[in-house]
Amino acid sequence: RHLAAAGAGYSRPAGHDNRGHSQPRTVTLRQQRTVNEPHEITWREVLVTAGTVFLVALVGVGIAVGLWYRDIMSPRIVFLGSGDRLSVLVSDGPSRLVIASGDDPTGFENALTSVLPIFARRVDVLLVSGARTTLLAPVAAAQDEQVRTTLSLGAIPPSVEASELGVVSELTVPSRIRLSPEITLAIETAVAEDAEPDDPVSWRAIIERGPTRIVVLSDGEAAALFSVPPPASVIAIAGDDPVVGWDAAPGVALVAAAGELNGPDLRARFAEDNAPTWGFRVASGEALTFHFVENGLEVSGESAQVPEGVGTPVP
Repeated sequence: RHLAAAGAGYSRPAGHDNRGHSQPRTVTLRQQRTVNEPHEITWREVLVTAGTVFLVALVGVGIAVGLWYRDIMSPRIVFLGSGDRLSVLVSDGPSRLVIASGDDPTGFENALTSVLPIFARRVDVLLVSGARTTLLAPVAAAQDEQVRTTLSLGAIPPSVEASELGVVSELTVPSRIRLSPEITLAIETAVAEDAEPDDPVSWRAIIERGPTRIVVLSDGEAAALFSVPPPASVIAIAGDDPVVGWDAAPGVALVAAAGELNGPDLRARFAEDNAPTWGFRVASGEALTFHFVENGLEVSGESAQVPEGVGTPVP
């Protein structure tokens, strides 16, 4: 491309019009075009990229596994929805104890698997309780090959389900089980005066870690069969009549099977005096976890602190 421009260093005399005498100067502008040719990817670059992606994924998986491992190894108590009853898992590190009861074996398995994966399902002690259909969850639990010891809480009444469970030795009661250096379980059984021959034995388990205490009753009526327990953070009723059990032994939080405590009943009880600070209904197949923390319990990011010197919920 050519463009005419005034020559450098040219001058004209003052007062004269020398436009006609100007000498054009030719300036050449050249355009350069750069053509980007496709870059050929080498095997080295492919390997570097793949290695980077692999390392990032490996770090992510490692973090996830670490959090999961910390969760299942931390001291905790888990309430497992097992149909018309609650089962209970108490664990601290590799030490695990399960109290199984309920008429929904599938719900029990789903709840347990959600907190203990198949490859980490070892149970040191399995305690079974129930009669007739409420033995279905214990039967499923006892069939797990990773269960080391199975004991019954009292005599199991004869039934088809009891036959499927097989012969199980009874736990000597009262009994204190030291699950770990920090967690102990005190377990008692009792039989009501008006109990029928095929009624299951009533029981109470008190789980303690330092000043933190959780009381689990087989049913609400069982509370009257035992002495008044010390102040507790959580009162859990595994079976019928959870409100009756709460009234006899109140704590900070109430845990019950969803099928045994409907929403209106729970709201009505919360509207009365001496109501639980928290109430939890556990549906079949679901799991409710309380982690032991310093001087209390933690559930869903909140702490249920141990009341000092009182047996009623703190305001």
